[in-house]
Amino acid sequence: MTDSKIFYVLLIMLSGAVMPIQSALNLYLAKWSGSFTFASMISFFVGTVCLIVVVLLFSKVSFSSLDFSQTPPFYAWLGGFLGAFFVTMVIISAPKIGMTSMFLSIISGQLLMSIIIDKYGFFGFDIKEVSITKIVAVIFVITGTWLYTLDK
Repeated sequence: MTDSKIFYVLLIMLSGAVMPIQSALNLYLAKWSGSFTFASMISFFVGTVCLIVVVLLFSKVSFSSLDFSQTPPFYAWLGGFLGAFFVTMVIISAPKIGMTSMFLSIISGQLLMSIIIDKYGFFGFDIKEVSITKIVAVIFVITGTWLYTLDK
């Protein structure tokens, strides 16, 4: 693995490590407000404010530099909806099944969808071979998720 890949693997591991913390913090907001969806909205509002600051300070992109005659496909705008759905489901499920079961389930879902995207090249990705070994590996993760979650 090249140094560049190691950096990105460590970076994404760090981003993954903060997800349980974010979930716990969002749960505080849900308990405080009495609403899962309100907590999600607060989370996205704070995230939006942070991103506005980052874009203003570090981004070279501006609205005036965007070519609105060539917009992305309509479904590209659904990312925010999917993010809101994800954060709300995390807030709802975390206290019911626990952090580890929740994140194992998230990883299982991510792997299933990723293998479908790779195999069929959805969303502009190159088609990748999905071997039986890769399918078995994903089945192992899903089986582990069920074993962990169903263990009393």
